[in-house]
Amino acid sequence: MLHLVTHRRALADALAAATAGDDLVLMHAAVLGATRPCAIPPGVRVQAMGVDLVARGLDDASRFAPGIAVLDDAGLVALALRHPQSLTWS
Repeated sequence: MLHLVTHRRALADALAAATAGDDLVLMHAAVLGATRPCAIPPGVRVQAMGVDLVARGLDDASRFAPGIAVLDDAGLVALALRHPQSLTWS
């Protein structure tokens, strides 16, 4: 499943619901969560939208919590094609 997280307060709930093989994408204000350590479940990939990081002045990857990668628009489309189901957390 593809989890789209749009607000930082929803991150904990999305991480709790995610299971191995899921992708979790931080978008909009949720990218602020990329700078704080979080417990990522085994087998879950967490990525933050690069454009939203830049918009918030968070384009320095050294400030990200371990296990969080940067995603571009093409990568988001690829994830949407890979996962037949998605869920938006806001």
